[in-house]
Amino acid sequence: MFKLSEIWRYPLKSCGGFKVQQAWLDSRGLVGDRRWMLINANGRMVTQRQAPKLALVQVRELEFEQASHQALPEDLIPGLLPLRVNAPGMSELTITPLDEQAKGLRYREVGIWQDRCQAWLADNTCHQWFSDYLNQPIWLVQQPSTMLRPIDPDYADLTPSGAPQQVAFSDGFPLLLISQASLDDLNHKLASKTQPVAPIAMAAFRPNLVLSGCDAYAEDQAKQLVVMGEQGEQSFDLVKPCARCVIPSINLATGQFEDEPTRTLKTYRRDATNQQIYFGQNLLLGQDLLNAVQQHPQQISVGTRARLI
Repeated sequence: MFKLSEIWRYPLKSCGGFKVQQAWLDSRGLVGDRRWMLINANGRMVTQRQAPKLALVQVRELEFEQASHQALPEDLIPGLLPLRVNAPGMSELTITPLDEQAKGLRYREVGIWQDRCQAWLADNTCHQWFSDYLNQPIWLVQQPSTMLRPIDPDYADLTPSGAPQQVAFSDGFPLLLISQASLDDLNHKLASKTQPVAPIAMAAFRPNLVLSGCDAYAEDQAKQLVVMGEQGEQSFDLVKPCARCVIPSINLATGQFEDEPTRTLKTYRRDATNQQIYFGQNLLLGQDLLNAVQQHPQQISVGTRARLI
């Protein structure tokens, strides 16, 4: 039997994430996932690709235990719980969500890959904390609920209302799926090398959903993931394999680039046509689920049965 064995959220793009037992889905993915982002002086996203030390930044939501209760709190603003941020050599930073109704909010145009969109600037204390940590000018921005950043229409259908599907500050898609067997297979290859390599943690690949009970790379052959939730079936479309950059080869204990697992992945996960390394599958919410979350966030839980189609 397949089951959903892990759910991961990353409130601040390219910083540390954490596992939860329950999460909520909205039209942009998991509630609270990648709704904050760091930018440079040009407004471009700053990630572990340019600043591998971000792998050492740990983020927690001050109220995430309460937010994971069976009933969604009436006053919960999706994705905007206060954050507690820690990093080596730094005092703890608390990031307070911006009030969408407040006056004087400062907008900033930001760049995520080829996309340009409007975000809100956090307060100067946050900018200074990250600037000090990375030793370069850095700004922290928050996604407004009205931010427009359409998903690539080559992969995403229109919403039930006829509008383009939107994504938050994720690289391009709302969710990422990896099977536990796929990671186990990679770690078996690493352990079998002439000079064995220590196992790579799932966190290095930054998935949102982890599926157990299936064969390695079963996600590559599927078109849909169906999760049997408490309110009925939740269907997700597997639309594009995830092309991997150097981020999985950042040591999560040191924040330094290493050769593995990229070197090994190149031997069996590199596409002969475009030379991209693929590991995991990008997901979209299926149309029925997308329609449901437009009415109210939907719960998804670890341990629920699932299947690939």
